[in-house]
Amino acid sequence: MEYDKFLAAILWTKAEWGKRKPKRESGCQKYQDFSYVALRARGNNYWLHLEKMNKAKLEKEIIDCFLNTRRWFCYLDPPGTPRRQRMVCNLKKAVDKLPDFYAALKGFGLEDMHFGKCNLWLIDQVYSIFRQIEPKFGAVPASKLMHMALPNLFMMWDGAIIKEYGVKKQGLPGFGRRVWSYTAFLMLMQENIRHIKETNPRGSSVTNQELFQQINGRCGYDNLPITRLLDIANYAVSRKGSGIKCSKCIKATNSKLKAMKWYDERYKPKKPFLDC
Repeated sequence: MEYDKFLAAILWTKAEWGKRKPKRESGCQKYQDFSYVALRARGNNYWLHLEKMNKAKLEKEIIDCFLNTRRWFCYLDPPGTPRRQRMVCNLKKAVDKLPDFYAALKGFGLEDMHFGKCNLWLIDQVYSIFRQIEPKFGAVPASKLMHMALPNLFMMWDGAIIKEYGVKKQGLPGFGRRVWSYTAFLMLMQENIRHIKETNPRGSSVTNQELFQQINGRCGYDNLPITRLLDIANYAVSRKGSGIKCSKCIKATNSKLKAMKWYDERYKPKKPFLDC
């Protein structure tokens, strides 16, 4: 994605979100603010170590006070139902498995992540753990919790973003069915970062840190990670269509995926993972 189009997409989304009327939240008694900044203010260790919460706290804090709020609308099953009880139990089992995987990925940022076999396996494991939660715990809440745990690496997405980018399905370790390829999406977002950097006014000489600070300043934000800035831009991509998304980045990502030896062996795609 070109730098100027990226900034325009962020500013368009910001203006659209500014038109929204505040919605009263009824499912959470503990918190009043559910903005991204307020959620991150709960602390890095809060999100990185959800295994420290018991089932009751996971249900109240993570489902009622995040995923099921009107701001984040994941539409998980309502409280007091057998489906909710089962989902909370499985969510607890899932987060108990994550600490070692998070520890192995903690030092990476999306902009310089090396998508080799080992790192892709780690990402697939985390994504697979979340996607195995039943009932009705899909790609969207999975990505939100992954991002909150490692905000410099993982991206949030939703159904509209998946559809607009034409993300295809892949197999996952330990999971019996094919699901939207989160790793292909991350690789595309990394390619977008590189293109943004190449086309910014200072060119490739700017450091990543300087670039991200520059974008924050131009868009009126304070120290948001590039993954969140991309997510804000992706809202515009998914709502305004193909005029914003970058076919050059999509083609480059598909070429990289095809060049990986495990690509055909493991996923056997009939079409490119992403559509222009």
